[in-house]
Amino acid sequence: MAALGATLVVGSPAHADSYGPVLRSWAQGNCLDIKPGSTSVYTSPCVTNDHWQNWTINNGTIVDSQTNTCLDIPPGSWNGSTGALYVSTCIPGDRWQQWQVFEQLRQDGNVVLRFQNQATNACLDANQPQNLPFINSYCYRDGYQDWKPGF
Repeated sequence: MAALGATLVVGSPAHADSYGPVLRSWAQGNCLDIKPGSTSVYTSPCVTNDHWQNWTINNGTIVDSQTNTCLDIPPGSWNGSTGALYVSTCIPGDRWQQWQVFEQLRQDGNVVLRFQNQATNACLDANQPQNLPFINSYCYRDGYQDWKPGF
């Protein structure tokens, strides 16, 4: 385990998969979710056995377990500072679908994850009205970019 305040890059998919299945915003308390029959990504209250909230971290991709689609950034949504998110067909090597996973030990002793997109270097963030997660070029710790694996 990482030392207090240190950042550790999680490199092994087997290790990262052990976190699942839900990704809960630490600050917001809601889980990353998709709408059935849609590509929309949002956060909503965490519900046990809600298959639309189950995610797998696999070789740098964040995969919705229900639809087997990848967390992605829509073409044209990245403005150099922020961008929208959706799920789409997983494409091996697509940098817009690739995320570096940082495991962090917070000062309160909880382990959280931070996700940084490889194409933009922006981080997965839940600090947005209407519960719409987005990517933010300003990456920080101990806030809306901390994601708690599991309930």
